[in-house]
Amino acid sequence: MTALHSPADLGAELVRQIQSRGANVGVVGGGYVGLSLSLQLVRAGFETFLVDKCRERVRSLLRSETSADGIPSTELDEAQSTGRFHVTDQLSVLRSASVIVLALPTPLRDGIPDLSAVEQVCTELASFLKRGCVVCFESTSYPGTTRSVVLPLLESSGLKEENDLLLTNSPYRIDHAKPAIHVSNTPRLLAALGPISLDVGRVFYETFLDAPIHCTPSVEIAEMAKLYENTFRFVNIGLVNELTILCDKVGANVWEVLQAAHTKPFGWMPFFPGPGAGGHCIPIAPTYLSWFAGQVGVKAPIVAAAQEVNLGMSAFIVQKVTEILRLVDTPLKKAKILMLGIAYKKNVGDVRESGAVRMLKLLQMQGCFLDYCDPLLVHNLEAQLALLPNSNRSLTELDYKQYDLVVIATDHDCFDYPAIVRNSQRVLDLRNATKNILESREKIHLL
Repeated sequence: MTALHSPADLGAELVRQIQSRGANVGVVGGGYVGLSLSLQLVRAGFETFLVDKCRERVRSLLRSETSADGIPSTELDEAQSTGRFHVTDQLSVLRSASVIVLALPTPLRDGIPDLSAVEQVCTELASFLKRGCVVCFESTSYPGTTRSVVLPLLESSGLKEENDLLLTNSPYRIDHAKPAIHVSNTPRLLAALGPISLDVGRVFYETFLDAPIHCTPSVEIAEMAKLYENTFRFVNIGLVNELTILCDKVGANVWEVLQAAHTKPFGWMPFFPGPGAGGHCIPIAPTYLSWFAGQVGVKAPIVAAAQEVNLGMSAFIVQKVTEILRLVDTPLKKAKILMLGIAYKKNVGDVRESGAVRMLKLLQMQGCFLDYCDPLLVHNLEAQLALLPNSNRSLTELDYKQYDLVVIATDHDCFDYPAIVRNSQRVLDLRNATKNILESREKIHLL
């Protein structure tokens, strides 16, 4: 890079490097978001360095192996074959990077945001950041994180934002279960602390996006919008779960209620019941929002109510299991139960915050004999070892008849629902996966 005498020179040089693909790009965080972004950057022609502190994950990626939903090993092979895709656990490889994207985990610890990964990486980056680079912060967090946490840590390098260093915020949006929705075609929010950062950030994202970029007036607006997007879904899932409990009390079929409501052509959006709201974003972002509200002295009762309902669905379903078994004089603690699907939603192998996992653990506490089967978790060893106490049964070894009850907890497409109903004694369908099955409907109990 040539000598940069002014902030305008800095921005113009970065734009030139990005548009010519002469900029090295570093992505920190090798989870689904960081990996998806890295592969897209390679396809866009950038020399891309993916950094993750987990050595086992790095070794797997170097072997073109990943448990990330929707990312086949062939995509990793293609990226490796370009010679422009590099995976490492050493952050120092980013010394020469012109663009650094932070796609780091921001989990909760006892209901409080844990930004330790962000803080550690920013502190380490500050020890070698070069003048004339742009840092793009994509992690979900509370309003003010970019300005009051990320920026001061980066500026501890001695570089000053908009003069020596550029900083943007663009919270990621992603849906693991929908292959048609991916990094390049999903509209982006983009914000920055200054105009040069915003201009350079927009040029960077335009190089690999085929979707609109909406620039917000402040980073706080982008951060708040991300929390609101996920909280919107979380609250509506809570509402439909609450409706499910009410329908159960009055003997109404909640799925028929939803079908009737779906005929309204305006002011309506479908949400569906289940064992709770799971995944990293949907249950985490509302807690971030609720925590932040408390920090500024504002109550958020709607979020708290949705949290109570969604967490309570596991216990409600266990009670429903008990009632179904009581019809055939089988005590829960003597029953044999099979759960189909443990992931938080269909066609993904992610069990984070999964209501099905909570339900499985509640059933185990009752002392019943319990098996589960989720073919999508086969390669997710971390999830199986840390979260799931039973071994995952193979589809090919299942004998449905031996179970007093088969529970469809997550409606993966890989399950043969007609065969499940035909060969089971009775089925509790939490997802309406059996809606089109006419044979043996007397066996089916709906949520």
